[in-house]
Amino acid sequence: MKDSVLFVNRDQTEIKEFLSAMQDYTFVIDTADSGLEAAVLLRKNKYKVVITGMNLSTYDGTKLIAYLNGHCPYTACIVYTTRVDLAQLRLLVNKRDVFRIFLKPVNYRGDFYHAIKDGFAYYDMQEAAAEEQKIKEQKQKSMEHAGIGVSESISSGKVEWRQLKRFSYPLFRWSVKVFDLPLSEEERKALVTYEQKIMDYYLREDYKPCDSLEAIQKSISQTFLFEERKQKIVMEIKQKPVNPKPGFYEQLHFIMWLMIKQISEISSSYEIKIQLDFQIPFRPVLQIQGKVGKENLEKYRQGELEQKCAAIVLSIIEAMTEQCRLDWKEDIVVYQVQLRTEKRKKENEN
Repeated sequence: MKDSVLFVNRDQTEIKEFLSAMQDYTFVIDTADSGLEAAVLLRKNKYKVVITGMNLSTYDGTKLIAYLNGHCPYTACIVYTTRVDLAQLRLLVNKRDVFRIFLKPVNYRGDFYHAIKDGFAYYDMQEAAAEEQKIKEQKQKSMEHAGIGVSESISSGKVEWRQLKRFSYPLFRWSVKVFDLPLSEEERKALVTYEQKIMDYYLREDYKPCDSLEAIQKSISQTFLFEERKQKIVMEIKQKPVNPKPGFYEQLHFIMWLMIKQISEISSSYEIKIQLDFQIPFRPVLQIQGKVGKENLEKYRQGELEQKCAAIVLSIIEAMTEQCRLDWKEDIVVYQVQLRTEKRKKENEN
């Protein structure tokens, strides 16, 4: 689908100004000077971005945005208005999933243009996520028809963990083969055992999914803080996520657990700094720095098996995120991760 914009504004002068400012760009632009006209266009065409004011004739901005939520779930909505009070702001952000809000006047070719470009990416992410979900559902049906028996493992609404483990462990053995590395039989067994330990943690019977940042922080502290003099973990958060999708916190916790577990295996003494940045909603960033001591890090990096375990952790994280980078400094391990929301996923399956 081509990049496309619907610009809705009751003032024809502002419409002309917008068209003039955008004339050097290649995306498709349609305009409407009333909410009703915009609704008609939305029934006929698909738009990646809709820019609307709040005070529209015949069909106001609030109703138009509600229509977008119901009928155009992938579309990024940008509100461009003279003023917005706190109640409206809460409604637009928390209930109407508005992508950006700009107050007049604005430079169309500055941040406003960049917001439009981000809106195109937002639409593509939404569409890709929906397509991937569709593929997953189709594969799930195929698996059930093949007699894997996933549905039979559900008893009183709860998955039988032992059956799920027996199904998952063969996949782990296959994943070890993905690494194109010379492995002895002993190393192969050690790596499989390492992966099984990861699954054991995630699928233990008393595992409770985290549903908030506070729950994540509590779980991480309980898991990795044993002695006050030897371990220290600090978490810094820049703006909490707005309306995270179901399962987001659980996945975030598992990713953090993997990285911190890796750091804790380098040294029993460590200082860990966790930084979470949700300022860009669909591009949240996670950084974890672990200070483990120069000698401990050098010794760990010299071990072949240890390096392969680190590669496994990195591979798992890369499969669950947009991108992940691991840096080794003098005495510090640094993971830099761009998280993946439900609106943006890679197709890692055949």
